[in-house]
Amino acid sequence: MTTESATGVSINEFNKLSKGSKLLLCYILYYGLSEIQLMVRDPDYKELVKLGWFKEKPSSVSGVKVFEIPDQLFDGISKLADEALSIFSLTDLEDYKLSKRASYPWLW
Repeated sequence: MTTESATGVSINEFNKLSKGSKLLLCYILYYGLSEIQLMVRDPDYKELVKLGWFKEKPSSVSGVKVFEIPDQLFDGISKLADEALSIFSLTDLEDYKLSKRASYPWLW
């Protein structure tokens, strides 16, 4: 497994993310999740892993990846929360959750 080095946390880096990656990160921040489970084929986590903002944890379920925000970046990402969350409404986050639930309801 390749370990990506973390890119500095900034609103500029956040703004460069795809909409799906932004929604995923905002969903985690809004709901205060310490980790999230996603299907291997889910495209939304890939940019966050590449930036080093997500760290993969071991998963005992085939086809499922588990991610967390690394401890050393959690404070920086948390500081972006208000600005990042202002981009999306609660309806946007709920719609995002429903779209994920439609694909794999056993995780969402």
